[in-house]
This record gives sequence, C-alpha cells and structure tokens, in this order.
Amino acid sequence: MKKILSYIAIAVVATACSEMYGPEQQSTAVVSPSDVTVTTSNVEDNSFSFTMSTEGEAAYYSYLVDESEAPQTESLDPSTLYQVGYSSVAQGTVKWTSESPQATVTVEGLSPNTVYQVYAVVGSPTGVPSSIAAATVTTSDKVAPVLSDYEYADKSVTLTYSESISLASETGNSVTVKYYAINSTEIESGTEMNTVTGTVSVSGSQATVAFEGLPDGAYYTVDIPAGMFSDASGNKSAAVTSSLQLAYDPSQGPTLVTEGIYGQVTPVPFSLGTLESEAITDWETPVSVTPENKYEMHGANSSASGSTAVYASDGKSTTYTLTPNADFGVNPSDRNVIFRLPEEPARGDRITLNVAAETFEDIYGNTNAAWTASFVYSYGYTLADVLGTYTYSCVNGITGSPISGTMVIAESDDAESGNIMFTSFMGYDNAKLYATFDVDAGTLTVPTLQAFAMSDGTLIGFANLILSGTSVGIDPSNPAVFKMSQSGSITFGSGTYFGLFTADASTGAINDLTGAYTNFTASKSTSAGTVVQNVQPAKVSAGMVTGTVVRK
Repeated sequence: MKKILSYIAIAVVATACSEMYGPEQQSTAVVSPSDVTVTTSNVEDNSFSFTMSTEGEAAYYSYLVDESEAPQTESLDPSTLYQVGYSSVAQGTVKWTSESPQATVTVEGLSPNTVYQVYAVVGSPTGVPSSIAAATVTTSDKVAPVLSDYEYADKSVTLTYSESISLASETGNSVTVKYYAINSTEIESGTEMNTVTGTVSVSGSQATVAFEGLPDGAYYTVDIPAGMFSDASGNKSAAVTSSLQLAYDPSQGPTLVTEGIYGQVTPVPFSLGTLESEAITDWETPVSVTPENKYEMHGANSSASGSTAVYASDGKSTTYTLTPNADFGVNPSDRNVIFRLPEEPARGDRITLNVAAETFEDIYGNTNAAWTASFVYSYGYTLADVLGTYTYSCVNGITGSPISGTMVIAESDDAESGNIMFTSFMGYDNAKLYATFDVDAGTLTVPTLQAFAMSDGTLIGFANLILSGTSVGIDPSNPAVFKMSQSGSITFGSGTYFGLFTADASTGAINDLTGAYTNFTASKSTSAGTVVQNVQPAKVSAGMVTGTVVRK
C-alpha cells in the first residue's frame, strides 16, 4: 500500500507561495465552510473524472489525487491541501462561481487496473477550508498490454509495455532471434544469416529477452508471438513481427529499413594478420596477408585514408600514399588482403606497410585495427653467393694511394660471431674476421674492434672509422657495413672508412691505427691473385677512442 506521505513534498512556504500554488486562507473564520462532496465518473484504463460540489457559496475547491490502496485522510492537513501544499499524481485548485458551482476535473496518464484516492476540500467565501472528503476509484483494464519502448544490448533486449505484464503459460518463454550480416547479399532481401533462441523473463511492465551465439557486429531482430504477455485482467498482448532490410536510395545511399524490435551486437576490431614473408624478390607480385578476423572479409572502404608504404634504406625513407581498392584490397578468390607496391624499391630497402584503422570491413561490419608490417626487398641471395675468393681494390683515405689484392670469405666456424668470416683480408692470411651476411638486404656487417690476425707478435685489428676533417678515428659503437649489390660484387662506399690497427697481444690495448680505407670494391674470382699490400700509417686524431679490442 502506498501512503500519501510518500508523495508529500515540503509544504508550501507561507504566503510567498500561496498565490502561486493555491488560494490564500484567511486567519479568522467569518463564515464556516460547508462540506465538499466528491463523485467519480468516466472511468477508463488511463483516466477518470471526478466532480467536487458543496452547499452554499464558496471560494475555491482544492484537490489531490494519489495512487494508494486505501484513503489516508488522517495523514493530511486541510489547510495544506487547500493551499495545494501536497504533490502526487495530480493536484490543483478550481475557483467556485455561482454560474459553475460544481467543478469537474479529468486526470489522465494513469495506469490500468490501479487504485487511486481523490482528496478534496472547499474554502468558504472568507477562505476557511472545510474538512477533507475522499473518494476511491479503480481504473479499468479493457486494453491489452502494448509495447511502448525497448532498449537493446549485445546479448539482450528489454521490452517496456504499457502496463504490468505476466508471461502466458501456453506460449512458453522462448522466442526467435534472427541475425543479419550488413555486408551480405542476403540482407538486401531482408533474409537473415541464421537464428538463435531467446529466453524471456518478466518483471513489472518489462520483459527481457536474453540470447547467446550472435556474431560480433551482427544486426538482429526479435519476434514476439501473439498472446505471450497478459495483464492482470487477462488481456493478451499482440504479436510483434520484426524485420530488417538494406535498401538503396540514390540520394542517400544504403539505408536500413526496420520494423518491430531490432538491435546490433557491438562491433569488434580485427587484425589484418601476420605478414609471413620477411623478404620478397619480385615487387610486381602482390603481397598477400591472411586476416585474423572470425568472419569472411568483405572489402576495403574506398574513401578511407591514412594508409602508406614506406621505403627505407641507409637512414633515408620515402613515403607513398596507398589508396584502398587501387593499391590494396581484398582478393575475391581467397578473401585475403593483397598489396601492390606503387613502384620498385631499391634492393635491400625495408618496406613498411601501414593500414589505417577502419579501412577494411568483414561481412558483419567489424573493421580492422590499425596494422603495420615490414619486409625487405630482397636480393634473393643464399649464403653460397658470398663465399669464395675475391679480387679487391681500395684507396688509402689518408694518402690517396691505391691498394689491391685478394681476400677469401668462408663459412663461419663460430655462429655466435657471424655466419661468415674473412680468412684472408687486406694482406693477412690465416685471418678470422667475422661478419654477418644478410641474404635479404645484401649486406655484410662486420663488428668493429675485432682482433683478426697476428703479425710479429702484435695483434692486427679491424675497426669502423669516423672521418673528422682530414683525420680519422675509431668508431667503437657501429659496425662497418659492406654491400653486395649483385652476386659476387662487394663494395664499401665513398665517404665511409674502415681501418686496421695494432694492439698489444697480452693486454689487447690499441697501439696505433695503421690504415684507413675507402672506395672499396671486390669481385669474386676463381683463382687467387697476388697480394699487393701498400699500407700507409694514418694518424689517430686527438680525442678519438682508444681501448681494448675483442679477441676472436
């Protein structure tokens, strides 16, 4: 039972609010008020009328309508009620006149089959309120429950009806939930991809349909059979038939046309997958990636932007803008993502592909997360391509004197130090200068500060050098990188230097830099040539690094 006290607002504040909310009460009774009579009429599901009347003359009628099983007259004060100091379902005041001595009020927006209490007072001509009269009225229930609203979530739909409902035993608590793929051909005719069963529960005027098994991003509809819900009087709800279809309007493009109850599962980003190739040798063959999404790929959005291909080499890079469905898209034969490079990279370039988020969609409308992958535009070498005997030439960077000879590259005997080693280098036979040959990038990376040979009890070391004006010094942190631009041809570019140094055999401490070489080229030969060694000492400039070599 609802008591009127639960609806009472703070009483109207003295005279400041009396004119706003109700008639003013006089402080001294001159004429005693007559009793007020309340009669009800025109009772419907959502409304009723009541009439207030009195004997003799009066000033105003004041009333209050409350939802309550029984009258709560003793909880009310006539003076507060007269001044419209209570708030509930409805309240107000009506002026009494000799022409209209009765006052009829209609209250709307009520609930069916619900008990309401009407309270009324009348004021004498001098404004003294009468005692409180009460009338009880129960709204009818002639109309079946009507679906007025609904809210959807990933795995449920909450239906709101016009009144309290119960689940009919004869229909059970199961309904059909159909789901659709926004990028399928089926949705164009309003055909679902599949169905699942929803379970219905009821509380008050709301029914909740819960279900499982819908794909991420899928749209869905819910059908409610006729008579599934009934109100307290046994009125049965009507059927709700739901549909969803993708229509095409030339002026607006694709548009969802819906009827009844529909919703959408939250879309989930997916990955475009892992690029399996670490290197490619043919830039004109499309690069293919298998997406890691759960559902069939649909395609790329032609208006999406922000995707690029970056070609990088030697600390420089060039960025190309990639256009969906031109430079990349979905392969119709296997639904993989394919890329076509905009132009041929340089051999050894590292290519980085970047695809902006929400560029691709699957059939349920889920879109890709931002994606990046890289690979090398490879020479396609094998280790055998670098092994063998070479004839080389270079220039002493200090004196400008030319130097030439032969060198030998063999497979390494120490995999941790590199996959190849120079066994003859710059005139030193029986050497072990370790390096790593990258078969994709076509580079030979030689770690610096290696002691690779012995001469007259002194260690001979290899170093990458730094040029400073006309002086060179050892670079202890960066390796020397030789390039194989074609099989059997090795270069070390102009403007860069590698060198040899001597070091103490017992401590490894560097003594002196004995050579600085640039413009190095070497070509593979089938027979060894005569070593011509023309090494000119080079000064180590002040402040350059000295230290201890790594013995191999």
